Amino acid sequence: MNRAETLRVMTLLAQLTGPAPEGDAWDLTANAWAAVLADISEADMLRAVKVYVTGGNGRAPGTWWPKPGELLGLLKPAELTNEAAFALLSPILHRSIPADEVDRLGLTAPQRSALAGLPDAFSRARMSVGEIQALRRPFLAGCQAAEARAANPTDAKVIPMRPEAPRLAVDNTAALTADQLAENQRRVADLVSARPWREKPAPIARGPVDETELRERAREATETARRRFGGAR
Repeated sequence: MNRAETLRVMTLLAQLTGPAPEGDAWDLTANAWAAVLADISEADMLRAVKVYVTGGNGRAPGTWWPKPGELLGLLKPAELTNEAAFALLSPILHRSIPADEVDRLGLTAPQRSALAGLPDAFSRARMSVGEIQALRRPFLAGCQAAEARAANPTDAKVIPMRPEAPRLAVDNTAALTADQLAENQRRVADLVSARPWREKPAPIARGPVDETELRERAREATETARRRFGGAR
């Protein structure tokens, strides 16, 4: 603001707060404010004055003459450049960064997206200082990519899934006539009924028992055991 703009803002504050500077103090205050607030627009400063005198967000309305720093603190902070954002992040990238800490840093949405695209906290904790600094390039590239997406939003495209390939065993019964289907069922029934496992095996033929032969075999087995293991007859 120039001096004239500064005087308009000071006059508004003099009507709303007190005590306001008077006499020589008024002129000195106007000169000091014009020098400190030279790079601030009058519109921005008027918004800060409104916030100061109305209060809000847990802050009571201001009723006393403010200092320039109080008004500057109520202005929306300028967005961090991507380079400045990495400069703030690099000392803490070796650990996990909670969401509330990210909020305090004032990262923009693209910068948050780029941070999420970096290696996770466990991997970063194992990196050397040089490796952490090497993350600067992918971080800046991620910021630019996120900014480009935000500048040129596109509707999401739904890609239909490819139809499932037909299976080898295709059921073609719907294409058969009633007579053909009945004939097929009859053939299947015949095959099932003709399977060997469905028939009981024939009993083994047994001839008459020769007792003389059995006694002779028993005697030979006994003699063999005696010769092998010894023993009296």
